Amino acid sequence: MSLHYTPNQISNSFEGAVIRELAQLSCEISINGFIAHNVLLPNVKHRYLPNEHDVILLLPHAGYTIDAKEYEPGEYMIPCNGPIEYRGPGEKDFHSVRELPCPYEIADKKAKILNGVCTEICQDFSNYHIESVIVVPDHAQLIQCDTTTPVRTIPMRLRIVKLSEIRRRILKDMREPKCGQKLEPHHLEKIWHAIGARSSDVGPNVELCGLRFSQQINRREPGCPVQMEAFRGKEILTDIDTEIRVYRKWPWNGESDRFMARMRKRLKLLRKVSRDTVPRVIEAANLPDAFVFATQWFDGETIAELVCRRSSLPPNLAVSLVAHVAQTVQHLHAENIIHLDIRPEHVWVAPALEGHGGAQHLLAGFTSPLIDDSRVSTQAYADGFDASFAAPEMQYHRHPDRSKPQNDVFSLGQLLTYCVLGEAQYRQNLQDDGKLLLPERVGGRIRDCIRMSTEPRVAARLPSVEEFSRLLAVLK
Repeated sequence: MSLHYTPNQISNSFEGAVIRELAQLSCEISINGFIAHNVLLPNVKHRYLPNEHDVILLLPHAGYTIDAKEYEPGEYMIPCNGPIEYRGPGEKDFHSVRELPCPYEIADKKAKILNGVCTEICQDFSNYHIESVIVVPDHAQLIQCDTTTPVRTIPMRLRIVKLSEIRRRILKDMREPKCGQKLEPHHLEKIWHAIGARSSDVGPNVELCGLRFSQQINRREPGCPVQMEAFRGKEILTDIDTEIRVYRKWPWNGESDRFMARMRKRLKLLRKVSRDTVPRVIEAANLPDAFVFATQWFDGETIAELVCRRSSLPPNLAVSLVAHVAQTVQHLHAENIIHLDIRPEHVWVAPALEGHGGAQHLLAGFTSPLIDDSRVSTQAYADGFDASFAAPEMQYHRHPDRSKPQNDVFSLGQLLTYCVLGEAQYRQNLQDDGKLLLPERVGGRIRDCIRMSTEPRVAARLPSVEEFSRLLAVLK
């Protein structure tokens, strides 16, 4: 099944969990559907105030208005009217909770409003089956959690289900359809647009999250476990040129979840860094099926592209370039940020390198899977990931020397070697065990600097980027 989503922000983690469960339907059935969330629907029949809907799922056999209720652990007795009664873990008696009114009346109203909107679009849609569903966490124990409300004009059922049950219930509804009218995909899309939903699909001339997308650009993220698309664009409000990256949250699995969570954490840290050589975050938005973030545009090419174009760099120029990158890394370490994946694809250099010597560069790669979570990083190595620029200790689960400054020292040493040798000889001299053989032409102090910074054992490696920078300063 192909599910289409709206680009609205997710209100809370439980709402996101509900949308994720619904997204799993696309792996189990082969029809089109539409998801809208955080939308206001007008009460077209009675002209009351608009009603907010957490999630609306439109499928051919039925439409669902879904309330995501993040109940605390405990037992909940839900009467047909009156407030909910609650008994917490370890408590003997139930007690009324006025802050939790009976959800059925609200759910009934939302279902009628959705039906009214459908009827307003087309009278023929008045018999489209509407389900009102309240979803609660699995740790909430429910008593009297299923009820039916008689409605003369619309077939409707109100029910409360646990998060892990929502997909099973919907699949059962599809196998045993109610008496309502079945709609075609183009009918569903018409309703979807009418309730104010817009697609989160991206492409040239699309506006999303305050950004205007222009042409798609070629970007790679080594080891990225989810689909990623990159675009050039602008921030609509300020007209600032941006690079926009869209990370799709599929495949839906534990690895991609951890990647997205750590990426958001790293971007949050990145917002605090004020330095021209670190990407300036313009926008970051968490959507139901994607994460969108934009940084200020940088004109230039990566070290990988630069070295491939020029075969290699003169030693003095290579030292100058890597020394400037090391200054940026040193600044990050002062902010308690260890990069962990410095590689040629993640360092951008402005044109006319001989003129600025590397001062005009940009250190990217902050969304790399080699972020501080052992389960993500070791998984990255299984997918043809080039591990030669990452310190050896990064390959081991829960290694005591992971996420230390020496991890970046190793990467800087390898980066210097790559610039001096060039792509072809770097690959040729790389051994199966990850060690790099230096040719005789790389000698003297530059050889010592590379050797001391790329020691496999952390205890024998240069202890900090400051020490690495001091050695490079002698070589300039």
